[in-house]
Amino acid sequence: MEMGVVFTTPLLLTFNATYWIKALLCITLVGLGIHYIKVLIEKNIALKKSEMDFFKFKRNYGLFTSLLYKKQLPNTSPIPQHHEVRFGSDNPVLTIQAVTNPLCGYCTDAFKAYFSLLEKHGSDIQIQFIFSVPYDKPDNLSTKIVLEVLEAYSQNPKQALLLLKDWFEKKNISEWEHKSGNPSPEKLQLLQSHRSWCDANGILYTPATFINSYQYPNEYKTQEFILFADEMIGEFRGVGILVNPN
Repeated sequence: MEMGVVFTTPLLLTFNATYWIKALLCITLVGLGIHYIKVLIEKNIALKKSEMDFFKFKRNYGLFTSLLYKKQLPNTSPIPQHHEVRFGSDNPVLTIQAVTNPLCGYCTDAFKAYFSLLEKHGSDIQIQFIFSVPYDKPDNLSTKIVLEVLEAYSQNPKQALLLLKDWFEKKNISEWEHKSGNPSPEKLQLLQSHRSWCDANGILYTPATFINSYQYPNEYKTQEFILFADEMIGEFRGVGILVNPN
């Protein structure tokens, strides 16, 4: 009987020690897990608060306009009226000059922003599209697309806008690459006029956006202008000012 006690006791002690070590390890891991989750939640809350504060700061109208009026076009001479491609109001409170190229990837989101502005503020805003394409290469795809748009514009401006919308939404190259675009001398001269305007103002990229001849701030996406459009329209209309480069 005593021999049984001598050999059994160490086994029980070994078993109990292993059990408690495992239990302690589990408790520690659970505690660390809870602490880690708590830290993540606190960081997430702090991040959301920072994002909200930044959004409120960025949405400040005074900040936006102070950045907008920092840089004006060096050459404010407008494109000749018979070479303009414009949509929206004929007597605008705000005039937006939108330099674009159909093959420019970033121009897709910019066009969506322009289209939304026309839908919401078409009676107060005019958008002038300025096409930066190789006018001396009628077979270039970007030039072909613009020539098709210009052909539609000469017949029905609204249809031309929808044609642009269709391109930027689908970008179905196979649908456009076989079109001739009717490269008449008048249309090529219009595109040359657009490119000359870009060259005169040192615009070497697309998209480029200008509001009443002031460069849209790099700190903001084009889509964000809709946050300030109401206030800016109200400001100019309220003081009886119509700002139109034409």
